[in-house]
Amino acid sequence: MEVLLIDPTYLKRYTPINGQVDEDKLPPAIIAAQDIHLQLYLGSDLLDALKTKAQAGTLTGAYETLTNDYVRKALAWFTVVELVGDLQVQIRNGGLMTNTPEGSTAISPDEAVTLREYARSKGEFYLAQMCRYLSNNSSSLPEYSTNTQNRISARMFQYTQAYQVGGGGYASPLNELFTV
Repeated sequence: MEVLLIDPTYLKRYTPINGQVDEDKLPPAIIAAQDIHLQLYLGSDLLDALKTKAQAGTLTGAYETLTNDYVRKALAWFTVVELVGDLQVQIRNGGLMTNTPEGSTAISPDEAVTLREYARSKGEFYLAQMCRYLSNNSSSLPEYSTNTQNRISARMFQYTQAYQVGGGGYASPLNELFTV
């Protein structure tokens, strides 16, 4: 079973996700956010160490500070990034379905993009704070600089505010990290 560094209650308390969202839909997005967004900056070894310590209830010292003050905030907002599309469209036996509860109006695709990028910008802000903490406390978190079994190594992060170009498309400051 996958260890989640935030639970649905935390997510609903600190983001725009409201209490009526089906909690069964949240863990897959939390897992995706942990794996896709956080692992790149924590590295596989440190992420695994945090999960192991969280599951065992042994988060202390720098690990506890990292998790409670930085990781959880970034993870909550990156989970919103993952959820924007997941909550709007469901895959069912009949195909792809738009989920529109009675008495509500679905947002446009442009509004969904705007919400996703708003959440991404917040996640990147908290991610930058997390990376500053990691840089200043790396000696207390030895897994930050290790890479066992040739997995994902932690990447350094330089935060710049998101911006729009041309016709409103989003250019993430993270794009530079992934150019070949």
